Amino acid sequence: MGGACGSVPTAAGEGGTDEPLPEDTEEQLSSGDGTLELSGRKMARLPASVCTLTDRLYKLYLSGTMVSELPDDLYQLSNLRTLALDANRLPELPDAVCSLPHLGRLYLGANRLQGLPPAFARLQTLRTLWIERNFLHHFPSVLLSMPALRCLQMGDNRLKGLPGDIATCMPGLRGLWLYGNRLERVPKVLLRLHGLEILDLDRNKIAIYPDMSVMKGLRLLSYDHNPVTAPPKVGETVTLVGEGAQEFMEEREERRKQKEEEEMEERERQQQEKEEEKDVPFTVQQMQQMYYVSMFTRVKSGKVTPGHILNSEDRRYTKTHLSMSVDTYSIPPNCPDMVLIKQLKVYVLPIYSEVGHLVG
Repeated sequence: MGGACGSVPTAAGEGGTDEPLPEDTEEQLSSGDGTLELSGRKMARLPASVCTLTDRLYKLYLSGTMVSELPDDLYQLSNLRTLALDANRLPELPDAVCSLPHLGRLYLGANRLQGLPPAFARLQTLRTLWIERNFLHHFPSVLLSMPALRCLQMGDNRLKGLPGDIATCMPGLRGLWLYGNRLERVPKVLLRLHGLEILDLDRNKIAIYPDMSVMKGLRLLSYDHNPVTAPPKVGETVTLVGEGAQEFMEEREERRKQKEEEEMEERERQQQEKEEEKDVPFTVQQMQQMYYVSMFTRVKSGKVTPGHILNSEDRRYTKTHLSMSVDTYSIPPNCPDMVLIKQLKVYVLPIYSEVGHLVG
């Protein structure tokens, strides 16, 4: 669309005259963030000399300039990441836009677009597209060739539905704005957009909402200004915007807090039971079993014999060993059954005799 790039910051205008870039261009770019703000400055076409800013221009804002033509060599702006062309009454997208190699954000709102050209699919680096307030009657099929697109703003158009393969073709979508369209029902395909976090369905004609709790990634749902009688069913963490949403979320929050309190009480009860179990002394039978196992192991290894228990010297050793075994099992010092450790004649001999019987 006219205008090859020159080596000086001028561009050919009507009658062969040169149209320089705005006088403050250098001043704007000197800030270092690579932004050129030309919004609101009326121009029929963007001066071709903008192409000389290849290494310096990252963001170009042309909102409300009434620009209708862009230089054919716009692709030379290899570092351009953001382009704003909203509010320019464009009937179609200038071809030069589709040639930008690293464009990440494109704003096309408030124009007169009825679709997007096939060449738009070349913008594979695009992550954000705002195309609200246009004349779209159908979802642009070329967008199905852009799986990495994350934010799609399509509010205030004339859409009545969505393509059935949007979920498989555009898995990267995180935000979808469909407010102010002509939807009479929630497109079923939306329920399969599991990565979607923001969904705006405000100002449509939707009377019934399906169970949207299956959308596990959803964080915000706007359903305001639709003929619904109750908030849609969504996940517990979803923020709702619409009629009755505030009351619904307050009741949900109250239920959540109550549930948390009940769960906390249950954890405290379980912890208390564990502590009580830990403080309960071992019974005589449990202590006998522990000692039995310990002494059986020592007899089997040949370190002591069953007859040694009758020896008073070994009896003292046995008392020490038994105390150590009990300590290993963390019996509290004030355990009433500890007195049995001192009663070796009553407590140890019967068990040790049994061990000796088994070993012998």
